[in-house]
Order: sequence, then structure tokens, then C-alpha cells
Amino acid sequence: MDSLRNERRKEGPLEGSLIANWEERIYSIRDSVYVDLVTTVGCGPFDGGCLIVAGALQSVIGGDLVVLVRPNGFAEHAAILKDGQLWDFSGPLPPAKFISRFNKSELTECAGFRPINDDTDLIEAREIADNSLQDRLAGLFAEVLPDIAVERNIHQEHPQGPTPS
Repeated sequence: MDSLRNERRKEGPLEGSLIANWEERIYSIRDSVYVDLVTTVGCGPFDGGCLIVAGALQSVIGGDLVVLVRPNGFAEHAAILKDGQLWDFSGPLPPAKFISRFNKSELTECAGFRPINDDTDLIEAREIADNSLQDRLAGLFAEVLPDIAVERNIHQEHPQGPTPS
């Protein structure tokens, strides 16, 4: 659990977030998200689980799956582009602010973003893909983002129904 707390501290406050109460909304599900990610696939939203988190967010809010890229084009992190904002577990921001926040918190040098290339981007993250985990995380996001969720019932599309917590 100490590693989870350390990763949470790394994220820092949201400056300029378009959803003023993002931290408040996410607080109620933060531990469940981290514990499920770490228990199921051995990583958090910023150290390998970004693609699962982005997929869960996308199924709730819509948008396009993109990757943050280094100057050489190497994909570093998955996010969702929706209505001109980039989204991940730290919340939505305009692209320049989002990239700056990510670079600062992850000590990297991403220079931009682009659509994900299914053949070459985030291969290690794809190797741990888990649809059931993604569905559980989507259910959590839907609970705290009902006002921005796309109009559909996530669990109707997945006949197995909600997973007990």
C-alpha cells in the first residue's frame, strides 16, 4: 500500500482542471481503482495501467484514445481526447497543460500527442490488457462522472453484469 500512497502523492493538485471537483469525485473510488489495478495486473494508472484506465474512461465519457509522445515519436502514456481536452486518472486539462502536468509528475519529456497506433504503441500495456478489469473500472468512473457519461448503460453491453466489489 505504501507504493500506492507514493504514486498518489506524485500526481499533485490539479491546476486549471475543467472539472473543479475532480479530486473530490475521484477520491471516493481512488483506493478501489488502485487496489484493483495492482491486484489484477500489478501496476497503477501511471506505471503500466494507463491503457486500461484510458479504455475505462473512454467507455464512460466517449472520446478518442490517444498517446502522449516523446520528441522521437515514442508513445509514453495513454489518454482520452474529448472536446479538446485530454483525460486520464489525474483529470482533464487542455493538451498543453495536460502534457506539462504529466511531464512534471512522471519526470518525462513528452512533446505532444497523437492517435494510438495499435501495432506499435504501448505494447507492454497491451500485454496486460484485462477486459473484466476495464469494465470494473468503467463502472467506478460511471458512478462518479454521471453528468459527463455518455448515455448508455455500461453493464447492458456486457452480459456478465456488474462485478461485485
